[in-house]
Amino acid sequence: MTRQRMGVIVFVTGAVLIAAAVILGKFIQPDIVKLGLRRYEAMRGNWGALKFLLFAVGVPVGAGAAVAGAALFGNASDRRVALFALLAAAGAFAAMVVPALFGAARSPAYFGIGGVLIAALALTTVWFWGHYRARQTEASRDAADMQAAGYLCFAVAAWNLCGVGGMPGFALYPQKMIKFGVAFATGQLKTVMALLILGWAFTALSFWRASR
Repeated sequence: MTRQRMGVIVFVTGAVLIAAAVILGKFIQPDIVKLGLRRYEAMRGNWGALKFLLFAVGVPVGAGAAVAGAALFGNASDRRVALFALLAAAGAFAAMVVPALFGAARSPAYFGIGGVLIAALALTTVWFWGHYRARQTEASRDAADMQAAGYLCFAVAAWNLCGVGGMPGFALYPQKMIKFGVAFATGQLKTVMALLILGWAFTALSFWRASR
């Protein structure tokens, strides 16, 4: 079997895993909404916990498989494909590893430092993008511009997400959110969703344009 054919198979497998996780989520959502995660796991036993685990890791594992498959038919080295697989595994269990390392309690310092790092990295990305764009042909600059538009949407989405969890959405402070109303947090999450859709659309268009 050629690497290109294997890559397509791995990519499709990843897409199927993502779809299966989303469908499974629809089945377990009513119980979790009604009971909460801990009571759901206690009442549904090991089978219920397994279904939630498959839902939780299905998307990151599927996304990793899709990237690894695309890397295969994109003629990436075996080492690079393995790196993508490792990143997918880390992403799948990040929701367990990160709280274990940094704690599950509210931490303004953690989010504050993280926010500053995101801003610094976003500005660094834009700085290097400008230099990268200057070296491209006129045709290639269209793809670079769409890619930058996608990154801009991701950056603004991250900023709005801060407003959901902290001031003024207060999602991390349920009592305050109930006191002041959930309308702002809901509106911000809708904004984040719209920006993420636009960001991925621009990113996809940029690679489509670059591949032509």
